[in-house]
Amino acid sequence: MLHSRQGFRPFLFLVTACLLVVLGGCSGKKSGTISGTVNTADGQPLPAGRITLVGEKTTATADINDGHFEVKKAPLGDGIKVVIETEHLKGNPEAIASLARSVDLLKQQGKADPSMSENLEKMQEQLAAAKANEKKYRPIPAAYSKKDTTPLTKTIKSGDTLDITLDK
Repeated sequence: MLHSRQGFRPFLFLVTACLLVVLGGCSGKKSGTISGTVNTADGQPLPAGRITLVGEKTTATADINDGHFEVKKAPLGDGIKVVIETEHLKGNPEAIASLARSVDLLKQQGKADPSMSENLEKMQEQLAAAKANEKKYRPIPAAYSKKDTTPLTKTIKSGDTLDITLDK
């Protein structure tokens, strides 16, 4: 009985070691942080936009500000689609004009009713943000804005830096 127990220990050690190797290989990171830049076709930083990294099972999105971005929990591996979008910044001129009229109306009402000042401040902030976004808007080729049409497919590892220049 003692002899069989001693022979079992090396076997148990070998099985445990193999399991650790196999399971360790299967538990690789599936997401990480990616940073980088996006430039327009003329080499200028894209003022604003949104970048989305689309993997087989996960997707991660981040804002682009002055050409720079950082995507947290980005999918890693081969065949990651890179989608870049700016249309959300374009704004709706009629909606912005309506918001401006509402701000003017609240200013007039606020003179008579001081309790309106909080609503006025919120609407002024919304109007300022909409106008700022509109100024940052740059049209880019529509192909970049959809995962099925984007020409950008990358192999991505955690900590990678992606420097992207958009074609015309």
